[in-house]
Amino acid sequence: MTAAGKHVAPAPIEEAVRAHPLVSQCVLVGDGRPYVAALVAVDFTAWQRWRGTRGDRGRTA
Repeated sequence: MTAAGKHVAPAPIEEAVRAHPLVSQCVLVGDGRPYVAALVAVDFTAWQRWRGTRGDRGRTA
């Protein structure tokens, strides 16, 4: 529940974000805050493959 009293079910949103092929983990935070934020971790291996398909051979990290 946010500070404004809105109930936000995090599981469906987290699952939708995690469904993206470049996302490894996602968690929503916002209990008692006026907003909801998502912490998202990128799947490094998938990201490298994605970059390679676009011809980006620059820095790897």
